[in-house]
Amino acid sequence: MTSNGNSLPIEKLEIRVQEPELVHPAEPVEHQVYYLSNLDQNIAVPMQTVWFFNGQEDKKDQDPAAVLKEALRKLLVHMFFLAGRIGLSPDYRLQIEFEDQGLVFVEAVAEKHCIAEFGDVSRPAPFMKQLVYEPPPSENILGSPPTFVQVTKFKCGGFALGLNNNHCTLDGLAAHEFICSWGKLARGLEITHSFSIDRSMLKPRSPLQPEFSHEEFYDLEDLSTTEDSFFSINPVHGSFEVNPRDMDALKKSILDEGEGVSKVTTFEALTAFTWRVRMNSLNLTPAQKTRVFFSVDVRKKLSPPLPEHFMGNGIVLTFATTTVGELCEKPLSFAVKLVQDAIAFVTDKYVRSAIDHFEATRARPALVASFVVTSWLRLPFHEADFGWGPAVAMSPASLPDQGVVLFISSGKDRKSATVILGLPTSSAMDKFGVELNKAHVN
Repeated sequence: MTSNGNSLPIEKLEIRVQEPELVHPAEPVEHQVYYLSNLDQNIAVPMQTVWFFNGQEDKKDQDPAAVLKEALRKLLVHMFFLAGRIGLSPDYRLQIEFEDQGLVFVEAVAEKHCIAEFGDVSRPAPFMKQLVYEPPPSENILGSPPTFVQVTKFKCGGFALGLNNNHCTLDGLAAHEFICSWGKLARGLEITHSFSIDRSMLKPRSPLQPEFSHEEFYDLEDLSTTEDSFFSINPVHGSFEVNPRDMDALKKSILDEGEGVSKVTTFEALTAFTWRVRMNSLNLTPAQKTRVFFSVDVRKKLSPPLPEHFMGNGIVLTFATTTVGELCEKPLSFAVKLVQDAIAFVTDKYVRSAIDHFEATRARPALVASFVVTSWLRLPFHEADFGWGPAVAMSPASLPDQGVVLFISSGKDRKSATVILGLPTSSAMDKFGVELNKAHVN
């Protein structure tokens, strides 16, 4: 495993941003209140991502912003809720109030810069925040658009697409389909299937029937000291790449240990590995309970399964937990088994129970002494193509919070995995690197 650093040389761009405009569906759509499920309610946070596209000789006379805007108008006929506004129902639930207010679209020009000068743009860097439009700050999200789009053109003919989308509207799989469908329309192709945007199949039951304890909503006791704590105001970020050879070696070592593990996926191995190394780096007491959260796609786990081309949040949060002592002293296969058991625990009954539990409590996941793994390993965002060829790179626009670890595909043919994380102190990050070397993943 190798360190990649945490920033690129360019901190800030010279960029000219035009006034935002509103993009409306190409055809009339009935005004309505659009239902958001309980799987949407808990993740109403902005997701900011950037795609980079190289210039093409045969496209030098075409304006990418105009092409993307026209294709977006056509796509919004099917996904009109992205052009609405976030509202609150009488029973205090988030919803989308669609009166064709329009999706916010911004054009920008960075005429002194070329994509090639940015180096590796597959990882977040400070300048990327300028490629994503952010509205003026407000006290809450009510009344705000769920989606903002920025297209930034460079002097080389390439451009960047910055998407600032509230997670309550789309999960990763749905966002991938949104981007790829948008690209099809931009290339003059037709969408040959219908999108499933109705989320009513995820409504709570009546009467409510929560069947599980749902400990994900309850805090763990934090036994850390002020010197070795889980959180700080200014975390230190780092990124580490695992190439295919390293990953094969890691998986082999896990399987050789036994501990009830007969097979292991890349996600399971990386999650268990990062969990243990992260806890080791924090110098925590062995008695400290620790928990790792991650989302599970439930599209095919529900009975009946969610429809194909479901455009919403089809994920539920699950977790694995143990003490720091057990996690760090037992074989890594022990942690892998905890992760596998947490995934297997997510069934139709569990998901329905989670939906009902939120309806009864309106609780949010508790992150004390915990952290969240967000994996984009299986999301081929690079397939996005608006007529300028597939994206040369895609990246989150900013580094993750210190309570979040991000996995993204990287390297040649995207067969490597990059782990991006934040830790409370530089000494903790240094120790993280030492722990990686001790694990013999090199």
